[in-house]
Amino acid sequence: MPSNKRIFAILLIATLFFSCRPTRYVADNEYLVRKVTVQSDVSNISSSDSKRYIRQLPNSRVIGIFPIKLGIYNNHRARVERRLAAGKKVKDKQLGEAPVIYNAMQTEVSLASLKQYAHNKGYFDAEVSSSIDTTRKKKRAYITYNIKGNEPYKINDFNIILNDEPTNNLLNISKNRFQLKQGINFDTEVLDNERSLVSNYLRNNGYYYFDKNYLYYDADSSRTASHWINLNLLENKFERRITRDSSIIGQEIFKIRDVYYYVNFDPQSVGITENIKIDTLKYDDINFLYKDKIEVRPKILALHTFLLPNQIFRQRNINRTYSSINRMGYFGFLNIQTRDVRQKDTIDGLNWLDCHVSMLPVKAQSFSIDLEGTNSAGDFGIASNISYMHRNIFKGTELFKLRFRVAYENLSNATTKLINFSSIELLGEATLSIPRFLFPFIDIDKRRELEASSEAKISYSYLRRPYYTRNIASLGMKYTFKQPRFMHYYDLIDIDWVFLPWIDEDFQKHYLGTGSLIRYSYEDHFIMRTGYSFVFSQPTGKRYLGEKITIKAGTEIAGNILYGIYKAANIKQEDGSYKIFKISFSQYVKGDFDFSYKLPFDTRNQLVFHGALGIAYPYGNSKIIPFEKRYYGGGANSVRGWSVRTLGPGTYKGSYDKRNGAADYMNQVGDIKLDLNLEYRLKLFWKLEGAIFVDAGNVWTIHKYDEQPGGVFKASTFLKQIALGYGLGIRADFNYFLVRFDWGFKAYDPGRVDEEWRFKNVTFKKDMAMHFAIGYPF
Repeated sequence: MPSNKRIFAILLIATLFFSCRPTRYVADNEYLVRKVTVQSDVSNISSSDSKRYIRQLPNSRVIGIFPIKLGIYNNHRARVERRLAAGKKVKDKQLGEAPVIYNAMQTEVSLASLKQYAHNKGYFDAEVSSSIDTTRKKKRAYITYNIKGNEPYKINDFNIILNDEPTNNLLNISKNRFQLKQGINFDTEVLDNERSLVSNYLRNNGYYYFDKNYLYYDADSSRTASHWINLNLLENKFERRITRDSSIIGQEIFKIRDVYYYVNFDPQSVGITENIKIDTLKYDDINFLYKDKIEVRPKILALHTFLLPNQIFRQRNINRTYSSINRMGYFGFLNIQTRDVRQKDTIDGLNWLDCHVSMLPVKAQSFSIDLEGTNSAGDFGIASNISYMHRNIFKGTELFKLRFRVAYENLSNATTKLINFSSIELLGEATLSIPRFLFPFIDIDKRRELEASSEAKISYSYLRRPYYTRNIASLGMKYTFKQPRFMHYYDLIDIDWVFLPWIDEDFQKHYLGTGSLIRYSYEDHFIMRTGYSFVFSQPTGKRYLGEKITIKAGTEIAGNILYGIYKAANIKQEDGSYKIFKISFSQYVKGDFDFSYKLPFDTRNQLVFHGALGIAYPYGNSKIIPFEKRYYGGGANSVRGWSVRTLGPGTYKGSYDKRNGAADYMNQVGDIKLDLNLEYRLKLFWKLEGAIFVDAGNVWTIHKYDEQPGGVFKASTFLKQIALGYGLGIRADFNYFLVRFDWGFKAYDPGRVDEEWRFKNVTFKKDMAMHFAIGYPF
């Protein structure tokens, strides 16, 4: 039996072993809770939501079939009993999950909770019952809860009535902002949210002391038709007080008088008092207080504050100030306090607040060096990264990063003809990130409103391989904008200059001749592109379980500006293309779309669907997409039955050339990519998670290339060319990062026309791939 078949069989047997005899430690007069079902005749009381109110749920199961954690518990308990019977000492530490034994009292509690849940949803006349089947299988209980909603109570008329006329007028004008409307169910969750909406709205319009606890409902169903309720939201008359002198506050609007920034406040010290000598600086009507020196320019801090003198108090401006200053990434401690100063100052008879913003910066500079070992297809190497970081380089919380990388790799496949049997990589990179929108002619108010950052980057890399030397110089400028549920990325300009000063003559003769596809990957080329992408993330119905939809999409265009300039200037082409610095520049358009949907069944089990599509099209000055911009199949985030860059394009079957091991990777790329993934994730124990997945996809070329036979995309055949893989995964979730190990198998290989379905003659080397990665694949 091939080794991978043997291992897979062992895993299957182990799963069945841990899953068998789940009632091993269930007494004769007891029943294991095998299944709980909730049936409801109303749509807004779902089965999944209702299960939150049930006290007894079955033991967790993998794919709803194998109770592995229960099996671990039973196996461990049996082992303990054997050791105790043999007179050996044993530390009885519970492992796995104990069996859930049916308890009639817990069922009664669950019925009461479900009835209250239906009542909260507006079904005051709901009927809740349960039935228990213990005859279907020995020592197992199948529990069914039935919810019959009957006619719900609905809101007939809704009014907000507070204690003074100005506030009532303000709320009535803005009534369409709130949730309660005529005809909706009398839902207590919606009612409570309404109190929060009203309170937040008033606090964002100057009512500093307002709180949702001041509001209560008066419901009357005696004057309406059956099951209809007149509802009023009222205010307690004597709730608002200042504890300082117990004087009652009415409906009073507050304005901000002064804003104070304590820019190097240490929360561990005694605090800022009159005995501590501090310096004061005023900028844009904001007071800056500091000791010794001010590390961040007041202009920058003023740009990141939404608390401005002489403006009406708004709670959201405090929240926005917190968010904006934290986004600067320079302050480890931040606290904003507001103080009522109307007893001290009665200017114009208004109510005034002072705002005090205390902050403490983190260490501005840091330096790190790390050493790592590498293993690429059996070639071992060593690499070192040296990094320097300054979080406030220009006194405006600008983040400057400087990184150097040196890597050496011993190559086992180099021919004896060559002197160099190694690969050397050198990289230098400098990045400047600015936590605001850096663009001329934008006034300060517009800059303050935009949650944006700007980034400039320059890098240079040198790579020496046995057959060539490659240099890449890069320069780029991009912007990032944040909106609720959206992140926008604009690449204003990105320039890559790739040049190869030396290529081995023998390698060039054999692999880079006229008409060779990979010849374009070893030619000097120049890319000047612009691009836009976004990420949309939206929690859905089961927010408490983490149900979420994520969409990523983007497009980039390269070469159009240069092509237009050359056309307008009537510059002649050289060798069939326009050139800059004697190098042909690339011209293409590229678009990507990525979709993922996370569907949780409960807190321990979830199903994730992922789909991705990408298309890149060369035109004008280019006959082929640059190698670094093309798509590849296989790997830890694609079809995991294949190693990275070993799938496709189409039916093309790559081969490993000992003379140039990486050469075929150049051919196994394409201009179109499709990935479809379905993954079932389950929490096991401790930090460990398991996964079962099915992957499908491939890459294709748009044009026909001789070096990639069978690689071109055709609408009539591409479905038969979609590769299929499956596998298992083990993950360790350490909260801050997740370590992932996936073991993928080929199920359908379009590159094997004689035996596409890979269930016979399976070999470890050709039909399985192992992947180690950080983070989830999607």
